[in-house]
Amino acid sequence: QTVCIVASGVVVSFIYQWKLALVALACMPLLIGCSLAERMMMNGYTKSKEGDTSDTIVTEALSSVRTVTSFNMKADRVEAFEATLRVEAPRSVKKGIIAGSIYGATQFIYFRAYALCFWYGSKLIDRGEAQFTNVMIASISILFGAQNAGEAGAFATKLADAERSAKRVFSVIDRVPDVDIEQSGDKDLGKGCDVDFQKVQFIYSARPKQVVLESVNLRFGDGTVNGLMGQTGCGKSTIIQMLARFYDRRSGLICVNGKDLSSLDIAEWRRNISVVLQEPNLFSGTVREIILYSP
Repeated sequence: QTVCIVASGVVVSFIYQWKLALVALACMPLLIGCSLAERMMMNGYTKSKEGDTSDTIVTEALSSVRTVTSFNMKADRVEAFEATLRVEAPRSVKKGIIAGSIYGATQFIYFRAYALCFWYGSKLIDRGEAQFTNVMIASISILFGAQNAGEAGAFATKLADAERSAKRVFSVIDRVPDVDIEQSGDKDLGKGCDVDFQKVQFIYSARPKQVVLESVNLRFGDGTVNGLMGQTGCGKSTIIQMLARFYDRRSGLICVNGKDLSSLDIAEWRRNISVVLQEPNLFSGTVREIILYSP
């Protein structure tokens, strides 16, 4: 659509006053260049993950507001949010200054181009080489097309957000999981269930700089009742999910009855364990049936 508008404007401008069209056409590279610079700048900023940390803190606090209130953690969450803002605020100010400067330069060139065309058009009218109507049509046709191309860059932020979201979706679809659910392995699980964590480390792929588990050593003996305690986000659920083979460790060793958990057949292993999550999804039926639905 933008290409058609620009091309139509150039053709109309040359039809009504070719001399003025050449002057206006000379301004187009500057206008298009400013639009491209604005688009590239916006794309560069939207690719970054600035602000994700503060958003995560707010989301977790609001979604778990009962827990936050029960443990009197409101001041702690506010302090954590303010700490992230102190880091992210200077970046946002810098981004605003750069974006405002580029937008101001673009608008300056727009109006300078109009002023140049109207000035040269007045000279042509004074010399009797053009009429006022032709000058206005020739100037507005080509400059309006160029301005339309520049205004299309205003949607660059939305487009960049859509591109970033699409890339995240496709990256998840195309990602090769660390745990292959079709993996076949040792189906002899042994007797009982003796679980041993040896210097286990775990890091989420989405946050490679944040270590969730660091050199964890745990032992759950067969026939014993064990509990994991700790604050939200310390890795309790992660340990359970690693046992269920939803996640795989980054380093260390997880053994079941002396065998490496990753060497066991996943399907056979999951048939022998049951997990009731912290926030279970309940189905219609008996308690026994609901427990049997769990992985």
